[in-house]
Amino acid sequence: MSLILRGFFISLVSISCTKGAGPKAAEPTPTPPPVAPLVEDRDQDGTPDPLDCDVDNDLKYRNVSVLADNDDDGYGAGEILSICVGKDLPPRFVKLLDAEDCNDSDPRQFRSIEAWSDADLDGYTLAIKSRLCNRL
Repeated sequence: MSLILRGFFISLVSISCTKGAGPKAAEPTPTPPPVAPLVEDRDQDGTPDPLDCDVDNDLKYRNVSVLADNDDDGYGAGEILSICVGKDLPPRFVKLLDAEDCNDSDPRQFRSIEAWSDADLDGYTLAIKSRLCNRL
C-alpha cells in the first residue's frame, strides 16, 4: 500500500511476526567421545605400565633392592639384588637395612660386634679390636 501526501511518497509495509521466530537457538555442543588414558595400566594394579615391573601381574608392581636371607633369620648378606614385588617381600629376602648377617648359613648368628681381646685375663685389652659374629 502506498500513499502520496503533498510531496512525500510513503510506503507501508506489512510485517508479520510468528511465534518462535527470531534468531536460531544455538545447538548444544556434542559430547566428545571418551579419550583413552595417556598411560596404560593393563593389570589394573594402579601403577602405570611404564613404571610397573610386571605389567601382567597385579600383585607385583615395583622393583626393590634386597638381600637374600639364606638362613631365614631376618638378616641378609651377600650381593644386592633387584626384584619385582608387590606390597610385601617374598620369603627369604630382606630390605637393605637388615644387611648385618655375618653368617648367613646359621640363623643363630647374624650380628657382628666389635671386641677387644683380653688374652691374659687381667682386665685390660689390647688396642687391636676384632669383629666377631655374635651367636644367640
